[in-house]
Amino acid sequence: MTKYVEDTDAKIAQAYTDKLFEDTSGLSFVDKLITRPNSKAKILGIGSGPGQFAKHLHKKNFVIESIDSCEEMLAVAKTKVPKTSFTKMDMRQLSFQIKSLTAF
Repeated sequence: MTKYVEDTDAKIAQAYTDKLFEDTSGLSFVDKLITRPNSKAKILGIGSGPGQFAKHLHKKNFVIESIDSCEEMLAVAKTKVPKTSFTKMDMRQLSFQIKSLTAF
């Protein structure tokens, strides 16, 4: 991730969360994506933002491994969805085994 993108994300993290965390308009799309994995499947969330989709998937009993490149977004996500794993990571350089995931 470029320094410019990281700096921009850091600046908007709280405002983005305040405006969009409770927005459920994208959840029907997420629900279409999760029709295949079984409950308890381990899913990678790329670009987790404040964790709104991780929260939705967690409520459906999926195990979520969420990544984002922005420390501020991750800090917000960890407070909003404390029972989900959030890690700072660039999606272009995953540091865990893809085989350990059911879906992404």
